[in-house]
Amino acid sequence: MKRITTIMGILLLATLAMAGEGYGGKFDKGKGDIGLNMPSIKMLERYKDSLGINDKQIDKLKEISLEAKNNLIDLKAAKDKANLTLKDALDDVNSSRALLEKVLDDAMEKTTAIKKHNIKMMLDMRDVLTPEQREDINDKIKGFKYKMSGHEKMMKGYEKKMRGR
Repeated sequence: MKRITTIMGILLLATLAMAGEGYGGKFDKGKGDIGLNMPSIKMLERYKDSLGINDKQIDKLKEISLEAKNNLIDLKAAKDKANLTLKDALDDVNSSRALLEKVLDDAMEKTTAIKKHNIKMMLDMRDVLTPEQREDINDKIKGFKYKMSGHEKMMKGYEKKMRGR
């Protein structure tokens, strides 16, 4: 029984680690090749003229974003409840294997639902834009990432210099 509890504990940690990837820009991780790089609405508003985005598109993107954020609250709450149930089941030495597997599957389904939700939101937002606008956005994002990579390198050198004092 101790072995099962240990294994289930490891699975719980893996589930919680996956669940931490939820929402909020952490999604794309620089993988622009699938076309899901989607900047914030504020950035799109700031550069709407240079990207050729009109007010109607901005309003639609805001609507999609707001609806997605509201739905995400419910999905995250369900995931948190499932993870609590899993933790309680793992802590109970009398929990059956079948119960633990069921509760683990439920927790993992909730995590997967959040990831699906985020991808669907990105696809909905992408569909509002023309292919040319999406290409321009990806180019602008790549430019920001390039600028930031130089800035990060500079800051790392500065941190090393400061530690050496």
